[in-house]
Amino acid sequence: MRAMRIVGPGKPLELHDLPIPKPSGVEVVIKVEACGVCHTDLHFVTSQILGARYPFTPGHEISGIIHDVGQNVKDFKIGERVIVYPHFGCEVCKQCLRGFPNHCENPPLLGFIMDGGYAEYVLIPHFKYLIKVSDSDPDEAAVLTCSALTAYSALKEAGLENDDLLVIIGVGGLGTMAVQLAKKLTGVTVVAMDIDEKKLSLALRMGADYVLNPSKEDPIKFIKTISENGAGADAVIDFVNNSETAEIAFKMLRTRGRHVFTGMYGGTLTIPLTQMAISGIKLVSGKIGRPGDLRELVSLYKRGLIKPFISKKFRLEDANKALEELKAGEILGRAVLKP
Repeated sequence: MRAMRIVGPGKPLELHDLPIPKPSGVEVVIKVEACGVCHTDLHFVTSQILGARYPFTPGHEISGIIHDVGQNVKDFKIGERVIVYPHFGCEVCKQCLRGFPNHCENPPLLGFIMDGGYAEYVLIPHFKYLIKVSDSDPDEAAVLTCSALTAYSALKEAGLENDDLLVIIGVGGLGTMAVQLAKKLTGVTVVAMDIDEKKLSLALRMGADYVLNPSKEDPIKFIKTISENGAGADAVIDFVNNSETAEIAFKMLRTRGRHVFTGMYGGTLTIPLTQMAISGIKLVSGKIGRPGDLRELVSLYKRGLIKPFISKKFRLEDANKALEELKAGEILGRAVLKP
């Protein structure tokens, strides 16, 4: 089989020929139909990652057809279309034992510790991580597993009520899904914030009530102007999450506001501790959701309530081009690889 491999930090992915994995026990081999191109993949390619064992195959937003199964696999058979819950747990740490594999303390990460979906075939360690998606569009279904799932989890962490004002910072693959989900599932007013006018136009198409370009107007003043009594936003979900956006998000919040940190750009936030003590503001991690959240998303998708926006499709061997365009901000919504 062909696979695009990360051979070292800062180096382009290379196309390798590898044997098709052979499953045993509860393992399943998927013939990949689509794999989403995520900013996490870009981070793996461009950065020196602690614990990385090069080369490895990235990619964790996977849909495909079951190619082979181990002898102990139940309820799944060859030829069925499935998606993969990507955050495998070690099953022995406290978080896994409490039902939070997404917060596993020693995660065997798909697309990092375990080879991922930038390949024609991928080995999944247990059939319990699979969800059947029958006749669903494989490109859209793949994006549910991380882009949509992380957005869905962030919305849950935001603790929204129907009269809330929600600000979504960053309208990429996750932000566009968050706008859709917020408008379909709640009665909140949504403000989408980005410096890219094309992404803001897409946010309006997805249902945003307002769009905000912080390079053209003061974002904090804008939110104060449209909020109830000038109090600020009830919740901010930051899908960028660098020092600048984190500070803006914090300053936008009203009393008892919720600040959900989701993006992976990194940086620091200096917090005035007295204000934290008296304001009731909550700072929350917006990490990827649990397996049950993904099943809920699949149900929403099958009922037509949400639809991932796929703007570009790339051949497997063009993975480097896909990552370059993602880094340059040229991808609207999500791009997928098609092995």
